[in-house]
Amino acid sequence: LNRSNTTRRHVRNIDELIPIIKKYDFEIVETENYSIQQQVELFSQASHIISIHGAGNTNMLFTHPNTKFLELMPSDRLSSHYYWVSNMLNKHYDIILGEKLIGNEASNTSSFYISPDLVEKAILKILSSH
Repeated sequence: LNRSNTTRRHVRNIDELIPIIKKYDFEIVETENYSIQQQVELFSQASHIISIHGAGNTNMLFTHPNTKFLELMPSDRLSSHYYWVSNMLNKHYDIILGEKLIGNEASNTSSFYISPDLVEKAILKILSSH
C-alpha cells in the first residue's frame, strides 16, 4: 500500500523499493481513489501487506486471520495504532523505521527514506513466518 508523493509522509526512495517489492510478487496499490467496497475487497484477499503508515491501514480490519502486516514509518513519527489493532486481531505485525521526515508535513511535502536492504530482509521474514 503506497502513498503518492502528493500526500504527507511518502517514501522518498520508493523507486528503489518497488523492484524489491515486485521481486516477491507484491502488487503496488494506492487506495486514495478506491471506493470503500474496492478497499474491502482488496484487503480481504491479501495474505501479506506492506504499507506506509497512514489511515488506509485501518483496512486491516477486513483481512483474513493469517494476514501478515509490515508497516513502514518515519523514525520521528512513531505510532503504535496498527501494532495494537493487529495485536487485537491476532495478526502478525512487523515494522521498519525509516529516517526522520524531511520537508514540511503541513504543506504535504514531507518524505522519509527507507533502507532497501531492511525492506528486503523484512519481506523475507514475513514470507517465511507461519
